[in-house]
Amino acid sequence: MVLVAGTIDRWRRPGGIALGLLSIGWLLTNQHMEGPTLVFITRAHGLTGGDLAGLAGLAIAIWRIVDPAGQRLSWLRRRGG
Repeated sequence: MVLVAGTIDRWRRPGGIALGLLSIGWLLTNQHMEGPTLVFITRAHGLTGGDLAGLAGLAIAIWRIVDPAGQRLSWLRRRGG
């Protein structure tokens, strides 16, 4: 997941799709290394430290699928920000 996220500018939309699939896989299989529960949803379920990696990967994947060339942030570059 980290390798794909680090090279996502090179792969654009296909990289976003790959990262999204890896992130979903991570969320489904990370039970053995989740860490402490940060937010409890119910007594038995909650958001853990390990879930944050999958959620961050999904956020980056969605951003790259929707905007593969990074054009939506080009107004920041024009403003000098």
